[in-house]
Amino acid sequence: MPETTGTHGGIRVHNFRESHDQSERDAGWFLPFYRKIWPDAKHYHRVKNVQWQKKGIDTRIDFEGFWVGVEEKLRSKYRPDVALEVWSNFEGKVKGWAVKDQVSTWLAYGWQDVNRLLLLEYPTLQAVLSENRPEWQTHAENKEAGFFLAKAQNPGYTTISICVPLAIICKYVPHTWWGNYDFWSPYEA
Repeated sequence: MPETTGTHGGIRVHNFRESHDQSERDAGWFLPFYRKIWPDAKHYHRVKNVQWQKKGIDTRIDFEGFWVGVEEKLRSKYRPDVALEVWSNFEGKVKGWAVKDQVSTWLAYGWQDVNRLLLLEYPTLQAVLSENRPEWQTHAENKEAGFFLAKAQNPGYTTISICVPLAIICKYVPHTWWGNYDFWSPYEA
């Protein structure tokens, strides 16, 4: 099967290379937010090293004497949820970014069409997901309370995410920030 993104037999098939290339094109979208959030940063580095990216670092932000890593997720259209990838490859049992060990301090989760960004402490998000996953998975499988499962068909494997309503994420993950280019504040559901 050729590795192209598109609809085949009514199923949307994703291509990792095309998705990765799109994320590289979208990378500049995050920079104005970072400059607003961390105006005292010395440098903002777009990470090109594949090993660092596999550890969850898309952007490295340097400060005086330390740095933070940020993993970035950008959706083209707004939905009032965060899609937490629990299986990168369900058939091969490869964990998704939301559950595997990551190095990043922050998750920057954006919606391009509304120009909004949610900034979450990554380790806290992962701990909250670990603690609540059985309940959230059940809600998602039953499409209850705003939860649902997103399954992305890729050539030869399926990626699965639990889509968790924003209000739930922000209730459980303290120090969550929300904003656009004009304002930046703690998220309040």
